[in-house]
Formats: sequence, C-alpha cells, structure tokens
Amino acid sequence: MKEQASPPRVIRVVATTVAIRVLVDRAPKGLSKRDTIWTASVLANAVPQLGRPKGSFVGKDAGRAVEIGTPSETADVVATLPGGTLRIRGKSRSAGATEVLPVVGGTGAFRGVTGTLSIKDIDGGPRSSNIYRLRYPPDSRTVAADS
Repeated sequence: MKEQASPPRVIRVVATTVAIRVLVDRAPKGLSKRDTIWTASVLANAVPQLGRPKGSFVGKDAGRAVEIGTPSETADVVATLPGGTLRIRGKSRSAGATEVLPVVGGTGAFRGVTGTLSIKDIDGGPRSSNIYRLRYPPDSRTVAADS
C-alpha cells in the first residue's frame, strides 16, 4: 500500500483574480464602507508543493468580502486545493502591507484545520502572494509536515 503524503502546515500560492463583482455598492459610489464584493481567483504554486512544481495550477478560491473600514473587511471564502478545501471566514487585520484572515476549517485532508491566510498584493495588480499557515486538530490521523 502506497503511503499518502501528509498535508502541509504552510501552503504558498500566487492568487490571480479572474472575476470581481460588486454585490452591494452603498454611498458613496465606489469601494467604501459596508460595500460587498465577490471575487474569484486561480491559485498557482509559489514553491514546489502539493505534489506539483512551482508555477503549476493547484486550485481556486471564491467568496465575498464586506468592507468595514479601511483597511479592514470581513470575508467568507472557500479555497479548493488538492485533497480538499479551506474555509476562510472572519475579520481581517493588517500586518504592514499584509492582510491576515482566519482559516476556520476545511474538508478532506484539511478537515478540522484552523490557522491564518496572509495576503500581500504583488505590484498592485490582480496577483497576490497568499500564505496559508495551518494547524491540524490533535485527533487528526495525519501528522502534518512542514513543506
């Protein structure tokens, strides 16, 4: 029987936004407090991981965010990766030029995970560096390995 690789504790991807839709645009016009947007992105490996080389497509994410005042927002996003999904939900916080959001669960290989998603824009365009730092539940049958 082939042994299955442990899921990583850290996942580094480049997210490229492929769709943005304004769901609610409250006054003033344009992105402002209490506006709701929906975005979708494709995810590519920033480093070799998840059994695939650097630069390869490894998943997607989609979800909504409500602006609650610059630079904070609340988000509800699902990221689909090889082996399962990650749920990102809650209020963001800023750490310099990086936005940090809570990871509150997952499915498949990521069942029961918690942690953070750190997002940093790349050159002000549609791409960002996304780093998932995950903690697995103590009762998990899989021992997570650093990647």
